[in-house]
Amino acid sequence: LPMHRNLAVFTMREIPLNCLFSQWQGKANGFTKGRDRSFHFGTQEFHIVGMISHLGPQFGVADGIALANKLKKNNKVCAVFTGEGGTSEGDIHEALNVASVWQLPVLFCVENNGYGLSTPTNEQYNCENIADRAHIIEGNNILEVYTKLKDLLESMRTNPRPILLEFKTFRMRGHEEASGTKYVPTDLIDEWGLRDPLLNFETYLLNEGVLSKEKIEIFKNELTRGGQEYKEKFLSWFRSPSSSMQALKQGKSDLGEFRRQNKRGLWDEHQMDIQAIDKLINSPKELVKFFKSNMRYYKKLSPEAKYYVAQQDANFNSGIEK
Repeated sequence: LPMHRNLAVFTMREIPLNCLFSQWQGKANGFTKGRDRSFHFGTQEFHIVGMISHLGPQFGVADGIALANKLKKNNKVCAVFTGEGGTSEGDIHEALNVASVWQLPVLFCVENNGYGLSTPTNEQYNCENIADRAHIIEGNNILEVYTKLKDLLESMRTNPRPILLEFKTFRMRGHEEASGTKYVPTDLIDEWGLRDPLLNFETYLLNEGVLSKEKIEIFKNELTRGGQEYKEKFLSWFRSPSSSMQALKQGKSDLGEFRRQNKRGLWDEHQMDIQAIDKLINSPKELVKFFKSNMRYYKKLSPEAKYYVAQQDANFNSGIEK
């Protein structure tokens, strides 16, 4: 039972990435047929239960799943996630108590990133650690997370019981992009920046000889080449006679409807003449603005084209322009 940011729970289950990407885009061939995007969805095929917005109740759901597993004697363990802010909910304490009394095989995972939105942990609970009587794991240490969880899960399968885990980690961005991180001390962000799990794991693999600078460059070039291929496919489609943009250019679509659908004034800004269309094609930033304001046309894009637009949108949001 993951939270909405636990994308790795899905990718580690070897879910087809095209289905996962379609879900994120709200497409009809996603898991919920375009209804829920990346938040409230799960998949029984891969044994993932969708998240519950009101963090806390999912612990009780995990108890029920674990009880079913215990009665079936299938040696399965149920993992459920919450943040340190969610541990103040009464549902969590009730679920922990029931799991303890009934000895249910549940892995209760608390991701402690220091802030419940903007509330620091010292204002959330009156103790140093949530898991003073349980297991504390350095959440940014990939090897520690893997090895400790592997040992605990093997033990739980032979000796079913609940285990409470606290992952010590940190959120480098805002609770959501709108809130930012102004309430977080700069030195704290700098401190956790040095504990970046990907950079540190890369350094470890380099030191162990598993990776090399040459291999890293090969991987990066493969990713860049893949992105470039999508871009070329997109531009090829975009300039083709069958595209909605070209239909608009040739007067084959309802310009009046287009004007009514456009709520950001892009019609008045561009007039959608040939020069404006060329500007859209050659300016990824203008392209993203156009499709964000005109979902009617975005929905007609091919998967490759949608991927390219989403990729450009992500670049602009992160301050990177290509």
